[in-house]
Amino acid sequence: MLCCRWCGAVGRNSFVLVHTGARDDASAQTYACRECGYCFTQSRELEGPVDPVDAYRSGRFSLEARGRATPDEVKIKQSERTAIDRLVRLRAVLGDRLFASGAALEIGCGMGSFLPLLGALGWRVRGIEPDPHYARFGRELYGVDIDAVLFDGSAGQKSAQDLIAAFHVLEHVDDPKAFLQRVFEALRPEGLFYLEVPSLERPAAGNLNGFFWTRHKSVFYKSFLERELPRLGFSLRRSGHVRHNYWAVFARAAPASPSGKAARPPVWNARILRRAYDVAKVSAPTTLLWKAAHAVATGQATAADFNHGRLQLDRLARKHIANGLSRFARRKPLAHIGVQSAGNAGDVVLSEVVRQAIGGAVRRSWMRKSVYDAVTPQTVEALNKSTAGVVVGGGGLFLADSNPNALSGWQWPIAAKTLPDFRVPLAVFAVGYNKFRGQDRFAAEFGDNLNALVEKSFFVGIRNRGSIEELKTYLPQHLHAKLSFQPCPTAILAGLPAGARALSRRRPSEPRVLALNVAFDRFGRRYGARLPEFLDAVVALAQRAQRDGWRIELACHTAQDAAIRPYLDRAAVRYRVRNLCYWSTAAVVEFYAGVDLAVGVRGHAQMIPFGLGVPIISLVAHDKLAWFLEDIGHPDWGVDMAMDDAGRNLLAAYSAAASDIAARRLQIVEARRRLENLTRDNLAVLASGFR
Repeated sequence: MLCCRWCGAVGRNSFVLVHTGARDDASAQTYACRECGYCFTQSRELEGPVDPVDAYRSGRFSLEARGRATPDEVKIKQSERTAIDRLVRLRAVLGDRLFASGAALEIGCGMGSFLPLLGALGWRVRGIEPDPHYARFGRELYGVDIDAVLFDGSAGQKSAQDLIAAFHVLEHVDDPKAFLQRVFEALRPEGLFYLEVPSLERPAAGNLNGFFWTRHKSVFYKSFLERELPRLGFSLRRSGHVRHNYWAVFARAAPASPSGKAARPPVWNARILRRAYDVAKVSAPTTLLWKAAHAVATGQATAADFNHGRLQLDRLARKHIANGLSRFARRKPLAHIGVQSAGNAGDVVLSEVVRQAIGGAVRRSWMRKSVYDAVTPQTVEALNKSTAGVVVGGGGLFLADSNPNALSGWQWPIAAKTLPDFRVPLAVFAVGYNKFRGQDRFAAEFGDNLNALVEKSFFVGIRNRGSIEELKTYLPQHLHAKLSFQPCPTAILAGLPAGARALSRRRPSEPRVLALNVAFDRFGRRYGARLPEFLDAVVALAQRAQRDGWRIELACHTAQDAAIRPYLDRAAVRYRVRNLCYWSTAAVVEFYAGVDLAVGVRGHAQMIPFGLGVPIISLVAHDKLAWFLEDIGHPDWGVDMAMDDAGRNLLAAYSAAASDIAARRLQIVEARRRLENLTRDNLAVLASGFR
């Protein structure tokens, strides 16, 4: 017999059938209660009750719901990106109250990626995660307290909390009303409950069979939750939708009296939703213009950032026309396989300056191809017929999880057996080994693919010597000599058209400008359990620079880099946000040409200013920056943020750089000259190979 878990209504006449079908059971049925509007999915194939403790402890639940019994690098990356988005939304709701800290509990925290972000703001954080594998992984990666238990309202869980978060938990519990009552009891007066659930208003772009799932015992929607939670004592602060999810922040208050009619689940037209989804796929958000427009609409960027995006598109259009009319148009072009999409300022600049560097020696037009597109024998044959050669690079393309695939084990998805099919010359240019600290060695298919790539390419340029040594461990001895040191062309920008133009427009600034970049993607791999100490060190540097009269420009190479803002705001650091991720190559290079000191985590937040003669201080959280500093002969220009005395060392590095900017610029000129000479020799090899 059907029974409403919310209001207790029973009997088939008390319910209306909403949908038949689910992602794991074509016969599953979703009902809505006529009395209160509560929705739930029921499986006809399910035999007997599922023991939740056994499902979690065995890893079966994580395998079904999270895709893996234990987290992999792709899952870490996704989890941390989502955690940053959730922190940004919480800051928008709380404002400076976010800095008041207090006790915070996350229920069903998974690996706990949200907890260290709160902890670094002074919150006393704790997680509850019933899967012991995920709980242990989070404790080891982030150094936070995660208990491998269920949230059952026991005495140990009733300590008064200032904030309780439950993301994608409520839909899984057997009795959601009782769960919310336990949350209410665990909160202090005016304590906050941060909730996120799949939303019936946003059913997977119209794919209803994909939206409903028998593991989701309840199905929620905005009007139901915002009517029923006040009756349990919660007061709504703010709510919204993100992708197919509903989120809300409630505060503990007094229970409200029932009023009005029962909530009604939304009625969808699946055909219309499917058509909208198809349109979205056709106009996928891959262009810089689309991303900039979306960022302005959602308040993540300014109109000025959007205009930079338009300028780049205008320039690209003009360049395309010019290429078509140039005297090289009748010659076959070179194919450039690299990161051609927007979203990361370093990749945007790198893609263009790779072509500028090679184009000065090889006089041909370009055909651009995304490194993320799978390569088939047909793709290779098309390149053989239509191009004079193929250039792969630059950037940290030797990374297993940015574009996961079983073909190559790195970002370019091409099978080892397909590489010999190239009849046109193939070259690798300024590519790096980008494994993060703490990551496992790449799988066997990477070594096989690298072997075939090096064997086939007439030139293999690796962007730092540290990468060369690491890559040798995957290669047989006879291929080691084919790996050549080719610095990233962003490090020699002053000698390329993009850099020369920017430097010609540079004007002295007053006060002096410090560009600060803090990468927040993969913060677990970059900073691990030392995230609070790392952020304290960065904030202390910013406070010191502010007292010294510097103007601080927050250089966001990706949208996630803006996640440093709450930590700076908490310390009353004044800064201006520069959303470089929406800017054109010319605008990014011109920005860095106008700063006096660049402090950063990202490789291109250091190589671009270095290439323009701007002094740098590298916040080393990835080996690639340490390798770069070794290559230019100045490891003293970086601070390893994993060291216990990183904060003190960072202030010392700042004092050394800021005390004599002019002398540091002269040192850069000398170091850059060595990179330019190496590049000149390598370009002669490329010119000969692509003749």
